[in-house]
Amino acid sequence: MGQLPSWETGARVGDYQLEAPLGAGGMAQVFRARHLPTGALRALKRLLGDASGVERERFLREGQAMARLEAHPNVLEVHAAGVHAGEPYLVLQLAAGGSLAQRLKCGPLPP
Repeated sequence: MGQLPSWETGARVGDYQLEAPLGAGGMAQVFRARHLPTGALRALKRLLGDASGVERERFLREGQAMARLEAHPNVLEVHAAGVHAGEPYLVLQLAAGGSLAQRLKCGPLPP
């Protein structure tokens, strides 16, 4: 069996194995990933490869800002950051409950 592409389900990114894509936006993609040493599930958010230097800096600042926040119910905890195949990524707490789009199908969220 040949080596999997760098950012595909089943690929290894650092100490994490990508299990499934969770979503994508204009500048990033998120996977459910398993931390191989502990078995913990996390969200791995990667900056898409064609991002400019400005977008890359913004992505890194986002991770730094999130990491400085103490536990808050509306902010995911940042566990780690790194670079894989030339693309920066953040390792985040895996949020339960599906995507925002899925949750909004049930009606508006409370303030």
